[in-house]
Parts: sequence; C-alpha cells; structure tokens
Amino acid sequence: MNHVSAGVVHELPVPVQLGRLAVHPVTRAGAVGHIVSMIEAKNGGFVVTPNVDHVCLVDRDDELRTIYARADLVLTDGQPLVWLARALKTPVPEKVSGSDLTMPLLEALQATDRSVYLLGATEAVCRDLREKLVQLLPGLRIVGTSSPQFDRTGDDQGFDRGVNVEEQQVGPDLPERLGPRCVRRGQVEH
Repeated sequence: MNHVSAGVVHELPVPVQLGRLAVHPVTRAGAVGHIVSMIEAKNGGFVVTPNVDHVCLVDRDDELRTIYARADLVLTDGQPLVWLARALKTPVPEKVSGSDLTMPLLEALQATDRSVYLLGATEAVCRDLREKLVQLLPGLRIVGTSSPQFDRTGDDQGFDRGVNVEEQQVGPDLPERLGPRCVRRGQVEH
C-alpha cells in the first residue's frame, strides 16, 4: 500500500515471505515515515509487529493470518526474523519492533503537530507515561488515555469512542487481543 504526503509517494518495498507471513523490509525510519504518511493521508490504518511466535501462529491460525494480511504495515519484531529472512535469501534491513518505533514516531508526530491517544496498560501506567512524555516531548498533543479491558466478546470497558484523533498508540498484541477490529480515521470499527 502506498500513501501520499506533501506530494511525495511513500511506497513500501515488496513484502518478504516468512512462511505464510509477509513482512515489509523497511528500516525504523522508513516505518515511521510510512506511518506519518498514513496519518497525513487521513486514511487510518494499522501496523503489526510480528515476532517468531506470531510467524508460527499465523501458519495455523486463519483469523490471525487474515488480520496480518489486512495490516497496512507488517514489521519484523525480533532479530531471529531478520536472520530467517537472510537465510531465505530475502533479507530485511533491520529489526523493527513496536518499542523501536515508539519514541521516533512520537517525535515525528510532535514535529508535525499531530495528536496522540494513549491506549492500553493500566490507568497508572497511562498517567505516568503521559507525564513522562510531556516532559520529554514538550508540545506533543496527548488528547486522552484509556485503559480498557479488551476481550473478544466486544465488551470493551473504558474505551473513549468520542475522541477524534489522528494516531492511537496501541499495544503490540493488538491482533491477538482485538481480533478483526482496527483503528480507522480515529474511530474504532468492530
């Protein structure tokens, strides 16, 4: 999938197959650039960061495979996947996990005056993270936080569906916990 920002098309490289999972061979900077492009295009989207365990799960879990196939950006979370891609003669440039992206993405969002909604963990963790980010990235617009208890029954306690945001920082276990839901245009679709 390609996204346009400021007249520049941010084209993703052809995905690399790791078993039944296709990952995008991008650098951290390339991933951040692509995510910012998705935000600027106002189309929403979601990013997944599969690790070795996910590669194995995708092989036998049709629902998870479908979720990963629908992702706008599939990254390589773990050095073993980098080694696997290299062994398959389809190298990826580097490991790009969700934790690798967090600060560079937040810095990019701050620089482009985008808003962020922190979702996940406990209320105390969200509160502490918000306080720390305000210190580290003055001017970053954090428009809210939620600490809902997600489950596959759809009983998502505590998620504020009334907030319109450009970006939501979501935990790395999104596919396993949320199933086929995805964040689009600042709204949660079920």
